[in-house]
Amino acid sequence: MKNRRIIMENNIKNPYKFVKEISDFIALYDNYISDQGESGVLPVNSYLKIPSLRFVFVVNGNAEVEINGNTHVFTKGFSIALIKNSVVFFKKFSEDYRFFVIEVSDQLLLEAKRKLGLSLDILQLENKGYDFARIDRNQLEFVEGVYRIMIAWMNNHNHIFQKEILKSYANILIISNMTTISEQTIKIKSNKNAVSRQNVVFEHFINMLDQMSDEHRDVKFYADKLNVTPKYLSAITNQYTGKSAIACIEENVIKKIKNLMLEQKYSIHELCEIMNFSSQSFFGRYFKRNVGMSPREYINQHMKKGMMMA
Repeated sequence: MKNRRIIMENNIKNPYKFVKEISDFIALYDNYISDQGESGVLPVNSYLKIPSLRFVFVVNGNAEVEINGNTHVFTKGFSIALIKNSVVFFKKFSEDYRFFVIEVSDQLLLEAKRKLGLSLDILQLENKGYDFARIDRNQLEFVEGVYRIMIAWMNNHNHIFQKEILKSYANILIISNMTTISEQTIKIKSNKNAVSRQNVVFEHFINMLDQMSDEHRDVKFYADKLNVTPKYLSAITNQYTGKSAIACIEENVIKKIKNLMLEQKYSIHELCEIMNFSSQSFFGRYFKRNVGMSPREYINQHMKKGMMMA
């Protein structure tokens, strides 16, 4: 394919113009930088089948787009990767929506994957058909700067190394974009795994309390059993309950004591022994600190009501 500009024609309901530069291995187009050649418009309320790997960078504004059946709103700083045959449905754009696109041929992608060791497997691209990430201002300025340089080299037809230079810049953008997306994908997965790990730790902790709190009331004991630090365990319990690990332990112990009291067949001394307190006085102080009254006061109060209440 020779260098030429192409008009995109669909159900045209959006006035934003763009021009498209194409060589035999790369296409560059945008709706705000290029100012020469024939103009096209963005298709709204129409479908577009992606012909080859495409990177889209949002410079300003926002766009609501459906990709392979999933709707997303992309704003300034988003980088989107779309593989061949993905289907895009353009819903709407803000008036200040600005973007640029780098589209690479299958051959260039294969060369990049072979030379640079790239793999689409680490992204969602192979299964989902697309992926995206938010890049910071410096990254956006960098890729936009490379894009502008590529536009200039696309028009420099007489340079003997034009093709090699363009390929080099294309490889820079391919690996930069894929690396950014893959890093954010891995980070998201890592965060999900961390949340899953927290769920496991919390559930095991609660189960251990039900089985062991009548004998063990020290945070370090449970943290050691769970292979975490006491501080980390308290951070998890605070996240799930709003309480520290020691508060969860004491709450569980008091609940067990009240349930035993409900049976109305144990003396305070027997309760102390069942719950493995070192002394009756310590048992009394522990109960009063958490309930606000002594064990005897609690029992008498509920006995006067004619029943024991937990």
